[in-house]
Amino acid sequence: MVSVALGVRYQFSALRDGAGFFMTIQCFLQMPFINSYVPVLPNTALHAGVTYPLFKAINNK
Repeated sequence: MVSVALGVRYQFSALRDGAGFFMTIQCFLQMPFINSYVPVLPNTALHAGVTYPLFKAINNK
């Protein structure tokens, strides 16, 4: 399988441990699929969601 992905992320706050939104598009080729009919099957997937940390980051200053 060969794959390439491109994504963006937006952080809602300036804090490192705040919530954020992400969107990624992934294009991949599944091979060998069916050698006698379709040797390569192209696929595309769109991933979108919200990230929220479960634990706060610890500052070691």
